[in-house]
Amino acid sequence: MVWSDQQNSKRGARANTMPGLCGILYPDVYQMGQVLPRMMLTLASRSGLVTDDYTYKNLNIGCTSTQFHHDTRTATRTAIDGTIYHLDTLRKKLRNKGRDITGDASQERLILQAYAVWGVDFLEHIDGDFVLIILDQSREELIIARDRIGRKPLYWFQHTNQFLFASELKALLATGMIPATPSMEAIATYLFFGYMPQDATPIEGINKLLPAHYIRLHFNQNKSIHSYWSYHSYFNKDGTYHRADEEQRVEALLKDSVHTRVSSGSTKKDKIGCLVSGGLGSASIAHYLQCEHPNSDGYTVGFRGDNDTDMQTAETVAETVGIVSHSQLITEDNLFTDLPRIIWHLDEPIADPYIVATWRLSQLAANKVNVVFSGVGSDEVLAGHTRFLKPELPPTFSQKLDQMLKPIIKLLFLKPLTLVAPRTALRFLKHYPTDPQQAQYLADNALMDPQMMHLAAPSLSRLFDPETFLHRFYSIDEIGTSADVTMYLDVKTRLSDLYIHQYDRLTAAHGLTWHTPFLDRRLIEFVASLPRGGYRKEGGGSLLKHLMRPIYPSSVVERPKIKRPAFLKSWAQHPKIFDIFSALSHGTLVGNGIISRGWIHQLLELNNNRPAHINPFRYLWAVLCLELWFRLYIDNPATTAPPTATVEEILKV
Repeated sequence: MVWSDQQNSKRGARANTMPGLCGILYPDVYQMGQVLPRMMLTLASRSGLVTDDYTYKNLNIGCTSTQFHHDTRTATRTAIDGTIYHLDTLRKKLRNKGRDITGDASQERLILQAYAVWGVDFLEHIDGDFVLIILDQSREELIIARDRIGRKPLYWFQHTNQFLFASELKALLATGMIPATPSMEAIATYLFFGYMPQDATPIEGINKLLPAHYIRLHFNQNKSIHSYWSYHSYFNKDGTYHRADEEQRVEALLKDSVHTRVSSGSTKKDKIGCLVSGGLGSASIAHYLQCEHPNSDGYTVGFRGDNDTDMQTAETVAETVGIVSHSQLITEDNLFTDLPRIIWHLDEPIADPYIVATWRLSQLAANKVNVVFSGVGSDEVLAGHTRFLKPELPPTFSQKLDQMLKPIIKLLFLKPLTLVAPRTALRFLKHYPTDPQQAQYLADNALMDPQMMHLAAPSLSRLFDPETFLHRFYSIDEIGTSADVTMYLDVKTRLSDLYIHQYDRLTAAHGLTWHTPFLDRRLIEFVASLPRGGYRKEGGGSLLKHLMRPIYPSSVVERPKIKRPAFLKSWAQHPKIFDIFSALSHGTLVGNGIISRGWIHQLLELNNNRPAHINPFRYLWAVLCLELWFRLYIDNPATTAPPTATVEEILKV
């Protein structure tokens, strides 16, 4: 049974269940069906039993683990998946506009008041980690908005006269209205990146709403998508800060970000833990969290034999700040435990073996706490990786000329052409030169280079072009240095679609509220606006190192952040892992001609010969994750509960 808004009923949800949003706009009131309950049942797998729904004309919207809030005077209604921060600032702004706002007004009421004052521009006045919907009955339109960085996901689908949206991809498939047809272009993108960036999803026709964007959907099915925040614009605001001022400001923003999240909503009443990875980002959060909320526990998970140094550093962090450390090791024997459940919760395949560590971290922490903090985002926001140390190459004459002409061509030719003839514009882009350093960024961060993609998936290798992908970022040429470009692309791709996505989904699967202080809007905007060069040119997280040197020993602060091309390479020789990888040669992907059987056999042979320059494990792992996703989402009907079968049972090993 789905409880309606009029009943306003609650049914005991467990602590810290994760809200979910969904809805469908039908062609007209005469064609409405029982689709919404199927979506809500699927979302209830992470959201508990509290549900609410509302129908207005040909629109049916629902939410789980939360309820709709409405304003009868303005005929508006809202629900939020996430948290709005700095509510006191928003209250003050609204009072200055003549609004009667009490000190205990909920975030939902404040959102409706802000919408009444500023219309859709209210998004410029709020800050938080959220996906929200606003139904405006007087205008007969629905607003669906996503936060600036992409902390919360939102999927949508439109076909003929129907529009559907949901917090999870599987909820859309559960309706039975969307064919489970894999998107070959998205799968080609996955093979290149190891994840699906931007608005790509593995199902044909389903899209992700991009961060910092909103959909404006009218009841007559007219839809428009708009951006309300521009990350790249802050790189053009050269500040005049001295180095000491930069450090003080960053520390103040980090402390306030931790404080805001500790004191937000029900978090201040919850048990709080910190996910400690061994990196400087999580170490800094452990320090600031311990200052704000003493007696927080620390949680660490590692891969036995492959990141022992990380485990040791995490232990040093715990001892230094005085937190109780809980740790667990992933071994060759238990690597695949729960992997089908992990893939199911993710909605999309992710080729990062750390999805297992993220799952185990969440599992470990959920035994003791309701809320966890992590250092996710520190490398991307504060230039914490050694890839920021690449030397700046002086542009050639032709590159300088291209930089002068490109903005003119884009403004006067490409943008109008995209509106009237998108396919022609795409063909033009494929032949339009890109900045070599931008192309090198993609090459350095690719799972498979074009040559490897051609060997792995000959039929898909032409469906993804790295240079065409770069043209999605119209304003990237205005940013400046290669370090700035690296930071921008990191935030726009890896951060939101690889790291945030897995942490959001896998912590939610264990009923945890996950906080990421480095993704504070004010911190991100301030750091991007700092003078070009400086700490970004120094790379390696120099700003954060300066802040942490008085706190931690050099073994923690000075550890380099480097790529690990041989990560878990030796594990592929373990008999159990080798048998599962071998089963891929007669799996669904090979059977459908997506992955080459000969390439799988070559990798298995290379694994035995162990060439120094190739790590078969990373490629076979990527194919395994994609194979399991196909079995769960394409070969079988969508389910409302995670699978119980093991990897061996699914692959029939």
